[in-house]
Amino acid sequence: MYRPELDGIPTVRVSCGDKSRQQESSVRTSIGWGTPVVAVRAFCGGNRVTVSATTSQDLGDGDGEGGTNGTVPAPIFQPYERDPVTLARPWALPGTPGLEHRIGGLEKEDVTGDVSYDPINHEKMVHLRADKIAGIARDIPLVELDDEGGDARVLLLGWGSTYGAIAAAVRRIRAVGKSVAQAHLVHLNPFPSNLGEVLGSYERVIVPEGNLGQLTKLVRADFLVDARLVSRVQGTPFRVAEIERVVLDALAELEGLAGLDDHAKEESR
Repeated sequence: MYRPELDGIPTVRVSCGDKSRQQESSVRTSIGWGTPVVAVRAFCGGNRVTVSATTSQDLGDGDGEGGTNGTVPAPIFQPYERDPVTLARPWALPGTPGLEHRIGGLEKEDVTGDVSYDPINHEKMVHLRADKIAGIARDIPLVELDDEGGDARVLLLGWGSTYGAIAAAVRRIRAVGKSVAQAHLVHLNPFPSNLGEVLGSYERVIVPEGNLGQLTKLVRADFLVDARLVSRVQGTPFRVAEIERVVLDALAELEGLAGLDDHAKEESR
């Protein structure tokens, strides 16, 4: 999981579906928004994950127009002049006359790219870089929600290799007449723009993860929901029955609480 404050920090997406479509989406994001993208391709029936890093530096100029993201270079090239919509910097292909500028890890001045030690400029640049990544949420699909019947009280939220076990658990639970919703994230940073609305629609959010709760912690921090972690770090996939049991226990707890509320209402009459 990444929280980018630097131009070199990537956005992250996890692919469980059409590999070619995800690769195309990753390239489009990297070129259009001027940011590296880490495409994590998960084996979604289990726990094997392969990682490939696709950075904007690997992709050429993206438009064939002098490496400037489709904009015409100013008479004096300003390497940190940003696109007003994406906040992406212009492309500068190495060796292109007139596009020479400083590179390296030292803080740069906004617009000019000169080395800067000014604290106000530093804060401005940190916010610009963070805002650029956050803006990508406008360009990625909304999270897809599977809530058969629309009356579920519990949501299973997954990412990566938990997909198969979650989907199978949902089928089992629905087969016995219980309602449960599921959503599987492809884009992890930034999150889809409707994720907060989706999470807020359920009384209980359960997040199965093959780690100690990376996604759970981010969801709790960003959306202030009481997401419950189901963790498995044994190097083996989740068993369907594990997830099924957690959901059924949650449903029983919610039904019990509803019963207590009904009893309290009767007592107050």
